Amino acid sequence: MILDDNITFKNEEEGLSQILEYWERKRIAYNVIVGAYGLFVLLPVVLRFGINLLDLVTVFIVGFTANLCYSLGGYVLLVMKNRNIKLAKGYIFWCRLLIFVGTAFSLLVIFMIDLLIEGGGLL
Repeated sequence: MILDDNITFKNEEEGLSQILEYWERKRIAYNVIVGAYGLFVLLPVVLRFGINLLDLVTVFIVGFTANLCYSLGGYVLLVMKNRNIKLAKGYIFWCRLLIFVGTAFSLLVIFMIDLLIEGGGLL
């Protein structure tokens, strides 16, 4: 399963690196899910309207931005850990929640771009 890891904090430095390692191990799954959904949603648009350089640049910018936002999730938890913010359900719960919510938000953004294109808002 994608989210079955545990984070145990033996010491401060190891705990911080474990958060980032956990986050990075999930990046491939995140990119596969978001990329596959993007292809599924946007492929009919490309087949209908064609593709140009601006479209390719837009896809690159959306992908880059999605990965930048994904990376920020791990750093949010690092800041919380560094500030000694105690999380009631533990760090692993919040890692899972942030990954799930962030992935869902990325899929929503892709869907909204498709709605704008198909609805005549962009083309």
